[in-house]
Amino acid sequence: MAINQNGIEMYKRMQLVIILCIFAVMTSFCLAAEDVPSYHQELFFAKKAMKEGLYKVAEKKLLSILAGAPEEKRDFAIIYLLLGQCYYYLKAPDQALSVLQKIVDDSYRTQYRDAAFYWMGEVCFKRKDFALARKYFDELIAGFPQSEYYPYAVFSKAWCFYEESAYDPAILLFKEVVEKYPYSPLVPQTKLKIAESYYHSKQFRRGLSELVSFIRPYP
Repeated sequence: MAINQNGIEMYKRMQLVIILCIFAVMTSFCLAAEDVPSYHQELFFAKKAMKEGLYKVAEKKLLSILAGAPEEKRDFAIIYLLLGQCYYYLKAPDQALSVLQKIVDDSYRTQYRDAAFYWMGEVCFKRKDFALARKYFDELIAGFPQSEYYPYAVFSKAWCFYEESAYDPAILLFKEVVEKYPYSPLVPQTKLKIAESYYHSKQFRRGLSELVSFIRPYP
């Protein structure tokens, strides 16, 4: 069968038109996407990496975002918070405290400040500076009573006292967690710490009573 040369040329032109149309559409989508700061996508990547335990990868991505200088200070705050968490898990306490302090020092915005105090307390707890850890937990407890971190700060403050063998104040704070937040996932561990605190302070009967109370729901 003879090949129609004009038909081939027309087919090629149609292909070219289709390709150009597709390119134009893709370009318009790309231009529209540029209106949304790319750091949101990068932030999602960093959070995903942290969720998978890839803290070094997340750190690199977060530092890259900071180098791009986001326009909103609140974006800086969440980046610093995530970086602080990365450094906590990477066992770099000085770097963690340094970036978290940037959130605390921002006098114009309070968003994430409660979280910063909490993680600063956890950093200090991890390196066994229990007095300084309590200070940061106290900042959260006094300044942010409605914070989602509040019960965790009370629990961690109690644990600071426990580690310092100050069992009476530890028991009071552990009991506060159980009484105020009975449905918190912290409750089982808190009840166990109350029993241990009684045991270490030689209040054996109370310790046994708390231990029975702890075990009873789990036959």
